[in-house]
Amino acid sequence: MIQIKNILLKLYERYRQLLSYLFFSLLAAFIDIAIGYILLKIYSMNIIAVNTTGIIVSTGFHYLLVTRKTFNSTISLATLLVYLATFFAGILFQDLVIWLFYDIILKNIFVEGRFLTSKIISLALSFFVLFFIRKKSYNILNKLQNNMENKR
Repeated sequence: MIQIKNILLKLYERYRQLLSYLFFSLLAAFIDIAIGYILLKIYSMNIIAVNTTGIIVSTGFHYLLVTRKTFNSTISLATLLVYLATFFAGILFQDLVIWLFYDIILKNIFVEGRFLTSKIISLALSFFVLFFIRKKSYNILNKLQNNMENKR
């Protein structure tokens, strides 16, 4: 039993950053999906407008948490610019994926199932792409900030 606990602790430590990012991303995704579903069901908005609105609202929440808690970075202009650059690239990527699935691949499935399936696929694919880009970018920023502090 102790060996299993040690193995699980080692796995957690090894993947702590990814698990933290996953947790905060799931919270943001829940907000994103809930907003999208409500806008689609109640207001019958265009799928791209629905998707983009959900992303924008959940992004502020996600930026603050992953910057501080996942990547141990400060809230600064540099981290905001990195996050926003990857955010806008992520919107384009998610919009492309959701459009492909919603309007082409899953066209014959009822609206609720089509939206949720398309949304989940677009979120899952962008999750990994953005995590690795942000991880690398924040690591570079953290090293630059540490070098600047050490020179003082």
